[in-house]
Order: sequence, then structure tokens, then C-alpha cells
Amino acid sequence: MRVVGWVLFAATCGMVVLQGLILATAGYSMTSYEVVVDHVFPLLGIGAIVGAGVGALVVWRYPGNPPRSPDESRDISDRCSGPSLPSPSCRRSS
Repeated sequence: MRVVGWVLFAATCGMVVLQGLILATAGYSMTSYEVVVDHVFPLLGIGAIVGAGVGALVVWRYPGNPPRSPDESRDISDRCSGPSLPSPSCRRSS
């Protein structure tokens, strides 16, 4: 599961580069109004890369989140539900 996050991060970076290449070959100036406002080129790409990077880091750091099997999920929800605050035993150990 850890590798999937980084593969998706690399795919996101590739798509942002591809968008830049398509806009550059279309004859637009990269600082023109059409590119910056209409295509939202640098800002949307930077946001997508940051989001994909954070997602990859989360998946890399916590690979077992969410629980892997329905039984494990049911066990955790049974122990950690109720009117009182969850006890420390509700936390998953790594």
C-alpha cells in the first residue's frame, strides 16, 4: 500500500508536467491571462502536487489505516463506541 501513494504522487507530477507541455506547445505565453486565469496552470498544479504529496506521506506513515479486514474494523468499532470517551485501548498499535 505504501508504494501506491508514491506511484499516484508521481502520476500527479507527470500530469502537471504534461499540462505545462500541452500549454507550451499550443502557443500560449506561460504568463498570459489565458494560461494563468483560464487554465489555472501553475496554481492548480502546485495544489495538486502538494495534496498528492501529503496523501503519499500519510499512506507511507500509516499503512494500516483504515483497518485491513472487516473483522478488525468491527472489533475496533465495538470497543470504541459508546457514550463515554474512548479509552487508550481503542488506539491501534503499530
